[in-house]
Amino acid sequence: MKNTYGIWAVRSAASIFGHAEAWCKEDGRPLEFESLEAAQAYALKRNREATMSVIRLKKKDRNRTL
Repeated sequence: MKNTYGIWAVRSAASIFGHAEAWCKEDGRPLEFESLEAAQAYALKRNREATMSVIRLKKKDRNRTL
């Protein structure tokens, strides 16, 4: 089974909307990356665009295949 990677978004409790955690999604489906490096690059790009109340972390998902 091939590993895939996703991005886990975490919103701070300091946000006006409160704390939350979820997979980053596009068109209602979690984003999937074939390599850790691709997931890291996406997370870094999004973190540069984010406010201090949201961070994105790369996360390995062993149970999904592309």
